[in-house]
Amino acid sequence: MTIENIQLDYKKIRELPKRKEEFKQKRNGMLEKSTCWEIVENLRKKKNIPDTETTFAVITGLVQTGGSNKNAGPNTNYEISGITLNANEFSNAISSTMKNATIRQFCRTMADEIAMTAQAIEESGDLAKQMILEHPELNNEDAVWCSNFQTKNPKCPKKVRDWLIQNYNKRFRD
Repeated sequence: MTIENIQLDYKKIRELPKRKEEFKQKRNGMLEKSTCWEIVENLRKKKNIPDTETTFAVITGLVQTGGSNKNAGPNTNYEISGITLNANEFSNAISSTMKNATIRQFCRTMADEIAMTAQAIEESGDLAKQMILEHPELNNEDAVWCSNFQTKNPKCPKKVRDWLIQNYNKRFRD
């Protein structure tokens, strides 16, 4: 057989073992919602946090203050109700539940819940201070959306989403 005569057997290809879940997660940059709640529960148990609300609040505080950033390390931490969580602990909790999953994927999946929890704990997104420089009228309700993982969230206020995209393009495309 020559290279020009190669014929693919698509039936054989269809029968190859697939890793759909992992492929889907990498393709769209998100996790399944149930996986995220499993991560929250596993972290709650590991750190002996009394309830899901406190666990999610400390996660929210962490990611809102920069814990979802690629270079976030043990110095990026957040404390609420005497419970401290750092970015490495959270990353480890995620990867122990779902190998190769990331904090950013968790945040994209849970973006709405993070914004609502951030409202409750009054924690602006890590990019809010930058946005305020260009938009001094930015209010607290919109400031919670000022996190890079909110860029594609249709529930993120349009003016914040537009600014996030513009900010991203300035930092990475210029």
